[in-house]
Amino acid sequence: SAFMIEGQAGLQNRLVIDLKSTTEDIFLNHKDIIHGPLNFEPIVKDNALQNRKKLPIIMIDAGHGGRDSGAVASNGIFEKDITLSIATLLANTLNQTGRYDARLTRDNDSFITLYDRVKKAREINANVFVSIHADSLRDSQITQGASVYTLSDTASDVQSEKLAIRENLADKIGGIEIKADESTMALLIDLSMRDKIKGSNDLAKFIVKEFEKQNIVTLTDTHRQAPFAVLRAPDIPSVLIETGFISNADEAEKLTSVDHQIMITNAVKNALDNYFAAR
Repeated sequence: SAFMIEGQAGLQNRLVIDLKSTTEDIFLNHKDIIHGPLNFEPIVKDNALQNRKKLPIIMIDAGHGGRDSGAVASNGIFEKDITLSIATLLANTLNQTGRYDARLTRDNDSFITLYDRVKKAREINANVFVSIHADSLRDSQITQGASVYTLSDTASDVQSEKLAIRENLADKIGGIEIKADESTMALLIDLSMRDKIKGSNDLAKFIVKEFEKQNIVTLTDTHRQAPFAVLRAPDIPSVLIETGFISNADEAEKLTSVDHQIMITNAVKNALDNYFAAR
């Protein structure tokens, strides 16, 4: 990331570039990728920390974790590991642009309740909540494709309904019941939800378009609705991305590929760029 600091006492303005250590493999996978020119905000007298506080806060949620492994592929790959890898890459990608303040609900293999994932986003006044998952079908090893979900009290189709039920049981699988206070439930039906729902739908549409541009295989009717508990922040536009089906051996292998994960993260980054440009 990079930013400008206004010179003081006759000194020239300073260009500050933040570098982060990484592995040789990740570096080589990013080598020769053109990210375009640096775009700087007008120089102000606020310090760098104050400037960064004004950046849109993106809460990225790596689905499952800890004793809740999520779906398991035939080759033993856990959904929780795929989601953490993609979520971490997405957070780093967004932060490296200097245009976002991306945070993670979890940055290790830990169990977090669905309620607490939403609570974390609300505590930092996140502007957007993005939950990363990988789907699975017991009765099909050929189904493949990414999809994007937004909140609805009723699912858009039978498959979405089953998926929401399975994901919403994650807290019970981990030994903790889903919690919801009365004020949150009341807000869910308040008129203030309209702006959140519109924002969620707008972001989902941008993600679908970027998936198509990146030639990422998607399900038919890619943008779907379902009553996911993790999308129930009443005041934060929220989407849940099913990055693919790990019940499909070929897609499970792709989802563990750095190249494919980069394609997914670039698509979401571009979608967020378009989303905030349109607001």
